[in-house]
Amino acid sequence: MAESRIGRPPDQRTRVAALRATRELLLARGYEGVAMSDIAAAAGVPRQTLYRRWPTKQALVADCVLDDVLPVELVVVAATGDLRADIDLWLQSSIASIEADADAALFRALLVASASDESARQRMVDHFLAPLRSAIERSFAAAGREGHELVADALLGAMVAAIVSRDAEALRRVRDLGDLLTRG
Repeated sequence: MAESRIGRPPDQRTRVAALRATRELLLARGYEGVAMSDIAAAAGVPRQTLYRRWPTKQALVADCVLDDVLPVELVVVAATGDLRADIDLWLQSSIASIEADADAALFRALLVASASDESARQRMVDHFLAPLRSAIERSFAAAGREGHELVADALLGAMVAAIVSRDAEALRRVRDLGDLLTRG
């Protein structure tokens, strides 16, 4: 027997307002500077409304960053067989996205939320890390190169470190690492 819900269905406008308010507050204050009460006030909804849909701030932040309403673009390139070109294109596109302050701030918020919430962590893995890892591995396989799992870990780890550190030199080192790892 299917379980039926009592009450009105969730209001999509409330959801969008909450996600937009979350995004704006994250950009203005950072993850630690935002509370559910701040989001509720900015969205113009009761705090209980947020908690009915998102039991934790981490879950709300994960939806904010990963949801189609306010997407952060995932940069995945096709495996052409030209490994250096594939990885270079991915790195250039990814670094351009990270250099945009808004995307970097949202990625940092997602990383923090993922560190303390299993659901947010799993969604981040499913939405970002797994597709990126697969794309990197496909590029290496298409070029007939071995060790693609380790290379994917190294590149993704370096990218995460650059996001967290907010260091322009770390982004340069990610480019250098990509070049080093794709040499023939």
